[in-house]
Amino acid sequence: MAELFIPADKIERFIENGVCGRDLLDFSDDDLKGADLQLTAIQVKKLRRELQKIMTPPQLIIDDSVGLDGHDRMGGQAMRLGMAQGGLHQGLTSSGLLDSAADTSYMHSEADVENSMGILARNKEKGDPEQIVSALQACVYDARVQVEGMQVIRNLVWGKSDEQNAVASAAGIEAVIGGMRAHRDNVDVQEMACSALGNLAWSNSNIQARIAELGGIEEIVGATQTHVRSGGCMQKCTLALGNLACHAQNQVKVAQLNGIQLILQALTEHPQHTLCIQYCCWALKNLCLHAENKVRVMRANGHKLVVAALKANPGHAGIVDEACQTLGKLAWGNSEHQNKIASEVGIEAIVAGMKAHPSRLNVSQQGALALGDLAWSNVAVQQRIGQCGGVQVTIAAMNRFAENAGCQQKCALALGNFACQEDNQVKIAQLDGISSIIATMDKHSNHQLCLQYCCWALKNLSLNEANKKRIASGRAPRLIVEALRNYPWHAGIVEEACGCIRKLVWGNAENQNRIAMEGGIEAIINGMTMHVPKASVQQQCGLALGDLAWSNESNQERIGRAGGIPPIIAGMHAHPTHSGTQGGLALGNLGSLCTANRKLIAHAGGIPAICKSMKTNLQYPGVQEYGCWALRHLALDAECKHIALREGAPQIMRQGMQEYPNRTGVQEQASYALKNLLS
Repeated sequence: MAELFIPADKIERFIENGVCGRDLLDFSDDDLKGADLQLTAIQVKKLRRELQKIMTPPQLIIDDSVGLDGHDRMGGQAMRLGMAQGGLHQGLTSSGLLDSAADTSYMHSEADVENSMGILARNKEKGDPEQIVSALQACVYDARVQVEGMQVIRNLVWGKSDEQNAVASAAGIEAVIGGMRAHRDNVDVQEMACSALGNLAWSNSNIQARIAELGGIEEIVGATQTHVRSGGCMQKCTLALGNLACHAQNQVKVAQLNGIQLILQALTEHPQHTLCIQYCCWALKNLCLHAENKVRVMRANGHKLVVAALKANPGHAGIVDEACQTLGKLAWGNSEHQNKIASEVGIEAIVAGMKAHPSRLNVSQQGALALGDLAWSNVAVQQRIGQCGGVQVTIAAMNRFAENAGCQQKCALALGNFACQEDNQVKIAQLDGISSIIATMDKHSNHQLCLQYCCWALKNLSLNEANKKRIASGRAPRLIVEALRNYPWHAGIVEEACGCIRKLVWGNAENQNRIAMEGGIEAIINGMTMHVPKASVQQQCGLALGDLAWSNESNQERIGRAGGIPPIIAGMHAHPTHSGTQGGLALGNLGSLCTANRKLIAHAGGIPAICKSMKTNLQYPGVQEYGCWALRHLALDAECKHIALREGAPQIMRQGMQEYPNRTGVQEQASYALKNLLS
């Protein structure tokens, strides 16, 4: 690199205008023109120091190891300071200013530097990790070697796990971090080091942990603080922190080192640097995988900065993608966060970003997922999404990327969340979203999450009576039962498919028979037996069997013959609180018309299970009501009556009546049950 003379008046203009992101003495005269340059505080101090040196006569410091003939008796290890002819070079290495953090008693010889640079040049293509690391270690205090070597590592390892591991095995991580420590004030070294560490850490949990163990996170956070004015350096720092934050322990460490605040500061400092904004969002997104970090970001108004970045850059696909993911992580499962993001017009910003990039897969699927996360269990946000075009862009994304299962999964989840609100149920149907969801189930029948969320969406859409008819009249019942039959081991599919079946069959004999004809009863029982420890699955399966059996003697008999009664009772024993209501409802429905089922329930221990559930769950009126409902029908059988009296059913029911004197269902069902038991 050619050495450059910068006159004093130029340096004064340099200080006024400023420059960021490159070594100070690597600029031509043309580089120093213009008023749009920036300068860090460290660089200002260095330039002022150089101005002082101009007025100071050259000094020569001779080490004892250097002979009078000028030859280095220690193999080029002694440091020489002097004023180079025609240039401003006192205290400089061949690559620029000697870093203040370096050991100023040591300076590499030109021969060492040239040798290292030659090794690195040869290894740009060859890529021998040991040679690259050796070259870095040989000239740790030479900034030019460090930048060059780190760049070679960065390019070598990008997206290649074998090369990442090879560099790590050759002590490459230690070499890069060592270079950062030796040149903390050099923005170029810091920028390239962060880039190298970021690429080493990409999708490699072992290296992510190793970088943290060696103090790499501290160095990256330090660079973020020192060089916050450099957009290029901030881009690389935040990218590295984002990659490292894919590791759970690193999420905690970055936060402890004040990394979240520094990332937000970088986001504020560089509103025009699009890549810096993108990687700030990337880092925040991964840090927000930790629940406490989500709170930290929100308290620091990070959501406002992310929404502002999204609103200011709707045309930048990378920013839209990462900002949507960040907002989704912040919003998930937290109504306060959802409302704060909505109040900043975050929903409209997401929709605008999706509209600006209709052909970009990542933007479409991440935008849909963010809207879905914002809508979760929040009726006000669901309504706002419907009003500002969120339903339309989500269905459009689903239709455009019909072949992509991941996009279908996210869009189906979002539509299911939107459909918890009545107006959106109608809107989705009007936009033919039901057909899109059903087509997805057919096309992606081997994608479990896709099937799960399609069932979730159809379940909520079926809350609308017109939608229920539309869904039940086509191929949806067959597809739902097929998903349940093909994936009984997948708890999510079993739960959501049973929930969907419940909504379709409730009070509708035609739909009850259609599901039974498709083999739904047997599929539900199979799924139920495979997930006894999971309360929510037991609950939905029990309710689905109960709703299929409601006033339908044929289905009651089929459920009994298929072995559906023992799993219901097993669920009641495993989850007396969660399964008490549906257990009583299901057993009551199964025994209401089918006399054979009453015997099956008695022999399977159903009556003691009902009585125990009622006794231990007096605080739940639903358990009392449906327990009485079941005992009412079972008491019509002499054997069942005998067992119920033995279990103290009359006393249990009277206690429930006393507890809920104004609950009509409890009073009515208990009265009927007592009449049948005591007659």
